[in-house]
Amino acid sequence: NITGDLIVPEKELFEILKSKADKLYNRKNIRKDILSISDIYSNRGFANVNVTPLVKKDETKKNMVITYFIKKGDPVHFNRVNISGNLKTRDKVIRREIKIVEQDLYSKENIQKSYKNLNRLNYFSNIEIKPVKTSKPNEMDLDVKVEEKQTGSLSLGGGFSSEDGGFLSGSVEERNLFGRGQNLKFSTKISHTDLLYNISFFEPYINDTPVSGGIDLYKEDKEYDYYDKEALGMSLRLGYRLFEYTRVGARYNIEDFKITNVQPSFTNMTPGSFLTSSIRPYIKYDSRDDFFLPTEGMMHK
Repeated sequence: NITGDLIVPEKELFEILKSKADKLYNRKNIRKDILSISDIYSNRGFANVNVTPLVKKDETKKNMVITYFIKKGDPVHFNRVNISGNLKTRDKVIRREIKIVEQDLYSKENIQKSYKNLNRLNYFSNIEIKPVKTSKPNEMDLDVKVEEKQTGSLSLGGGFSSEDGGFLSGSVEERNLFGRGQNLKFSTKISHTDLLYNISFFEPYINDTPVSGGIDLYKEDKEYDYYDKEALGMSLRLGYRLFEYTRVGARYNIEDFKITNVQPSFTNMTPGSFLTSSIRPYIKYDSRDDFFLPTEGMMHK
C-alpha cells in the first residue's frame, strides 16, 4: 500500500517499486523503494519528503504487508547559486550549464544534470554540487565548487600511409580561451605529397544565447597520382540547441582551388582555377556524460 500525501497517481508510484506482491520479502528492495519515491517528490520541489515503511508481519499466512507512508512536507525553493573555485573560467560559463534557477522549486534531477553538463566541458578536475540549508526552512542555496585544470594542449604525431608515405602532424589547442568557454585550434600535417594548415575557432554561446558558431580557415597543397591541387578554403558553422542535448544547424563551405600538372592520360580532370561552395544541414543528439571516457549516454548525428 501507498498512503499519505500523494502528488502523483498511485499507479505511477507502484510502477517504480522493487517490492512486488507475491514476491519474496527483501529489505534491500524496501530501501530502494524509499529512495525511488523520495526522488519523485524531490524532483517536484519536496526536498524534505519523508517516506516511512510500515511493515506488518502475519506469521499464520507467512507474509508481510508493507505500507509506504509519505509525508511530503512544504515545498523547498532554491535561494542562491554560489560558485567558487574558478580562477580562470568566468562565472557565466559555469552558470549557463547549471539547470537550477534561483527561486525555482528544488529538483534533484536538475542538480544531477548540472553536474553532467559541467563535467562535459572538460575544464575541471573536480566538481562538487551540494544543496545547503539556509536560515529559512523552505529555502536552500546551491553551492557549486570547481577545481580547474589545464585546458590547453599540444600534440605531435607521425605515421606512414600508402597514400601519403611518411607524415608528421601537430596541433595546438585551447578549449577555454580566456576563460570564456571558446575553442581555438591550429593544426598542420606535412608529408611528401601533402601540406595542410588549419585554424578553427568555436563559440558555443553567441551573445549568451543557445546559438553556437564557428569558423575554419585552411590551406592545402596536395599531390595526387594524376594531378596537383592547391586549395584555400573557409567553413562556417552555425547551430541552435533545440532540445536537451539536441542541436540543429548547418555548415557552409567555400573553396578556391587550382588544378595543375594533370597527366595527359587522365581525361577526367581539367586544369585551371575553380570556386566551389556547399551547404550541409545537420542534426545531432549527444547525451554522453564525458566526451573522452563516457560511462552513459549516446550520440547520434
